[in-house]
Amino acid sequence: MTRVYGDVLVFIPEESRGVQQVIRKEAREIAVDLNPAIKACYAELPPPTLHEPTADFERLLRVLDQSFGLRNLTIDLQTLRLLPQQLREADWKVTAMVWMDREIVDLQPGKVEDCYGAAVAPPRWQSISAICEPAGLFPRVP
Repeated sequence: MTRVYGDVLVFIPEESRGVQQVIRKEAREIAVDLNPAIKACYAELPPPTLHEPTADFERLLRVLDQSFGLRNLTIDLQTLRLLPQQLREADWKVTAMVWMDREIVDLQPGKVEDCYGAAVAPPRWQSISAICEPAGLFPRVP
């Protein structure tokens, strides 16, 4: 997973740019239905016991299914390798980053509330971009 810790410079090849560049000087709020590719899903897992020795991944899948209605998830290999250690270090409370409602691509300790995304609109790479805080995009299943 790529992480940005500072300023980012993105180069758009000349042939991919629009003929005339327009810079919008006024920012305004626009209501948009967001459906991000990666969603943050907070999960509190019960620790394993001698009476319930289910594997960590299966317990995580069960909680994500019950809380968010996510079924048949796969997991990134590196994330799977780190899963047992991350769960124990986070006291069984993690935020699973789920890509396209299909794959767990990362785990973060605790509840991640500040999750930001950036969007750029191809095919001309026009500056129809936004940085947003997609809080509450993935409602819990009642």
